[in-house]
Amino acid sequence: MRCLLILLALVQFYAVAARAGTIRDTESLRTAAIHYLGSQIAAAYPDSTAEITVGSVDERLHLPACPTPSLSLAQGSHLWGVGNLGIRCDAPSSWSLYLTYRIRLRGPALVARRPLPSHYAPTAQDLSRSEVEYAIDPDRYPRNPDNLHGATLAMPLATDSPITVDILRIKPLIQAGQRVRILADGPGFQVSQEGFAQQQAGAGELLRIKLSSGRYVQGVVQNDGTVTIKP
Repeated sequence: MRCLLILLALVQFYAVAARAGTIRDTESLRTAAIHYLGSQIAAAYPDSTAEITVGSVDERLHLPACPTPSLSLAQGSHLWGVGNLGIRCDAPSSWSLYLTYRIRLRGPALVARRPLPSHYAPTAQDLSRSEVEYAIDPDRYPRNPDNLHGATLAMPLATDSPITVDILRIKPLIQAGQRVRILADGPGFQVSQEGFAQQQAGAGELLRIKLSSGRYVQGVVQNDGTVTIKP
């Protein structure tokens, strides 16, 4: 009898909670996470395609409904590979959680037409443009052989293997201490400012820059010597 009363009380509680909108549909959180990640990928890497898998929400969590939850990537997470997505609600009740995700991001890259030896400078005849799954930052994959500027391979490359900036010895385009122009692009805006290079770098490489405010940023060197950063 006591168990029956407890069961009836629980049923009544969840019925009232559901009518009041206090139980958040966990599947809607996963759907919102997939849409958020997809929109971020489309804006950052428009020439890529993504397969997004989001982890499940613990069904034991009874989260109050949230009309406008805030979503953001956890520190150290990226739009490829595995990561964590933060979901936060500020009103009418405050709560937060993290969802795990896995993104298989595919897009264009240069791959070897044939085995290429170490210390070799690949040309357009040695490479073809193909679609690959990005294992690291997509910006680290050159798309145009003309942008290699005579860079040599730091290691042998097998047939159909993609070239990344990390396996290239690139001729410096920017020297340490040089003043450089920084571009920050976002949806519908572009911000430009100047800073000082903290090391030498070639086209496609990451460069650390000191701003006049004393803050440091990191961006990718372009062929014209400008540096792009993601806001």
